[in-house]
Amino acid sequence: MKTIIIFLILFSNCAFAQQQIPVKEAIPKGGLLNQKIKQTKWYFNTDEISDNKLDLNSNAAQPDILDFVDASKFLITLRDGTKLSGTYQIFDLGDMGTHTAPKNYKTFKVNKTQNLDRRATKLATFLQQDLNVHYDLEQKTMDFISNDNGPIVPSS
Repeated sequence: MKTIIIFLILFSNCAFAQQQIPVKEAIPKGGLLNQKIKQTKWYFNTDEISDNKLDLNSNAAQPDILDFVDASKFLITLRDGTKLSGTYQIFDLGDMGTHTAPKNYKTFKVNKTQNLDRRATKLATFLQQDLNVHYDLEQKTMDFISNDNGPIVPSS
């Protein structure tokens, strides 16, 4: 009886271990871009999210700000004072300058998603989609491109 129970426990542990891939193993050799962009500010306009793409740059004349507070947290301040915060993880693929999101991987996780106005809801919904990130740190430009087709429709 003990042998059967031990066998079942070992078998179930093996089955579960094969289904889960630890996050660290999913990170490519180049590591994360997070260390290079921490403590930087990027500017954008939420109203310009079009064709499932959002452009960020160093133009402080734009109304909205994305601040990579540290190597894992971000803070977004919209022109009306609304703040969104959460965590991020962007792969550093070196010369390619592209982060391609694996299936079911989320580049951004937004903490505050309730009681937001239309603009903030649109941005939070966009950031939580499957995103590919194209970046040029020397030119200080970054594009977030959604893999999802169709318009950005917040869930109720």
